[in-house]
Amino acid sequence: MPTLDELLNEAFKRRRQKCCYETTYSHDIVQEWLESAIAITAEDWKIIVPIFNSTEQRSSPSAVLQWPNRAQFKYVRRWLDQQHCSDVEDLLEGACEPLAFYLSVCIQSAIQEGVFEDLNQSLQGALQNLENMKPSKAAKIVFQDFIKPDNRGPVFWGSTLEGSYMDFLFGTQTMKSKVAAAVQSKSCISIMPLYILNYIFDGDELNEEDLSKSTIETAQYSLHAVGLIFDSLHRRIFVADPNGPLIPGSNMEFIKIPLTKRRAPPSTKQSSFDLEIDILTIGKKRKIDELI
Repeated sequence: MPTLDELLNEAFKRRRQKCCYETTYSHDIVQEWLESAIAITAEDWKIIVPIFNSTEQRSSPSAVLQWPNRAQFKYVRRWLDQQHCSDVEDLLEGACEPLAFYLSVCIQSAIQEGVFEDLNQSLQGALQNLENMKPSKAAKIVFQDFIKPDNRGPVFWGSTLEGSYMDFLFGTQTMKSKVAAAVQSKSCISIMPLYILNYIFDGDELNEEDLSKSTIETAQYSLHAVGLIFDSLHRRIFVADPNGPLIPGSNMEFIKIPLTKRRAPPSTKQSSFDLEIDILTIGKKRKIDELI
């Protein structure tokens, strides 16, 4: 069984491979893990995570990662080119970290100004703010401090946040300690990153030859960034995910912690959601067979 450190390295390599570990399609495991991190020191704190609502999310998803939209995309790309960004395409395809920071700051400001309503409203508001701005202005706000490769990672979130991605990784004892320390801090509202390992499933079951022939960014482990907002006045921790809640049946699922080998064979296609649907389908078929 590999360590989280080794799996993190696989995510950075972007090597296409089958998923060998149990995954999940909700933020529940993040909530439970954060609760365990503060259980001794802050029993009455509340952890607030994105929750999937089948009516709201499927009809009008509000993920901040939808920005920039089609109308804005070429202008944002042009701005990045003008800044001599060396990885424009890659950055626009995977802008979860700067957008997680932007969303976290929006929530932090709303709490400070006394206008915060709920997490879903903040997601919608942050996306609308970016879409209502001139594209070059929005690009500057989101990317200005992120386009330099040596300014990425925890240091991007604040000069006092020292350490590597591993130090802020979901599932590690080091990050648990940071969360516990944050709820004991005298700071009224603070933010920090939380990096979550996930797997991006492909639409097909790929063999080793298929995996080696293509560089499409599916069928691989990946690293997703969310923000943690600590509101000590109201004793709340918000998980600010620019992707919004995980959507059951989508191609992205979080790796379960602690790392656990899949009960099903390794796969590039069958997610945890798919496996559960298969079990339900088999169960229904058996009941029908019994009635016939």
